[in-house]
Amino acid sequence: MTIGRLYPFALALLLVPAGAQTQQTVERSRAAAADGVVEVENVAGSIRVEGWDRNEVAMTARLGRGIEGVEFEGDGSSTRIRVAYPRRNNSDGADLVVRVPAGSRIKVQGVSATVVVQDLRGPVDAQSVSGDVTVSGSTRTVQAASVSGDVRVNAGTNDVRAQSVSGDVHVQGATGFIEAETTSGNVGVQGREVSSLSLHSVSGRVSYRGSLHATASVNIESFSGTVDFAVPSGTAGNFEASTFSGSIDNEFNDVRPRTERRGPGSELEFSTGDRGAQIELSSFSGTIRIRGL
Repeated sequence: MTIGRLYPFALALLLVPAGAQTQQTVERSRAAAADGVVEVENVAGSIRVEGWDRNEVAMTARLGRGIEGVEFEGDGSSTRIRVAYPRRNNSDGADLVVRVPAGSRIKVQGVSATVVVQDLRGPVDAQSVSGDVTVSGSTRTVQAASVSGDVRVNAGTNDVRAQSVSGDVHVQGATGFIEAETTSGNVGVQGREVSSLSLHSVSGRVSYRGSLHATASVNIESFSGTVDFAVPSGTAGNFEASTFSGSIDNEFNDVRPRTERRGPGSELEFSTGDRGAQIELSSFSGTIRIRGL
């Protein structure tokens, strides 16, 4: 090709946006069982999994510079999707959108990828190392975790386990069993008819707002943060609250906390009704607040 013929070609390349020269889009689909297993892995970028009413798994992947491709394989009962990165990972990330039958069993793993899972009925296991994880819908069960990202679950689910190390954890709309914990972030839960509630943070605020099952078991702890516990004023239960050096603020009834004889902490115990939930609240150096709704 002569220089004269090369010139228009080179000019055309210059007019194409830089991202278009390095990014490619890959689309794949296959038939899948209504309750099959779908596994998705991506190191960097984003993963979005959406439920729909088709017995089909469909993927759209936008691959950045240097990515080798996407593995999309399986049979009728299981599908596996994995972004293939070079050994020397000097490539850009990938953005995946995966649509699956709403009853699928989902397992998602990311490293520095944000994860979003929505509109599913089956169980969800979603994890990332340094990305945020968000799950919403009416999933059967949820396990959601991140090391340095925030975890959010907004789902009418009766079994939720949500965990982060240095991020916030928020759960809303869940019922049944709820377990949420973080090390240096806040934990906030809004639930309904919860039967088992376990909330923990080392240096953050921990709060619960919602109703409890008649025989619920509640354990809420924070080392140096505030514990805020709010339930309907007619809730029956045995309440126990203690702090080592913090105070207790009881707005639920007129029972006053007592000060520890051997230290600056406080304790509070009272019962409402003959039978009810077992409620234990504790903080080492933070304030405990109990109030009615």
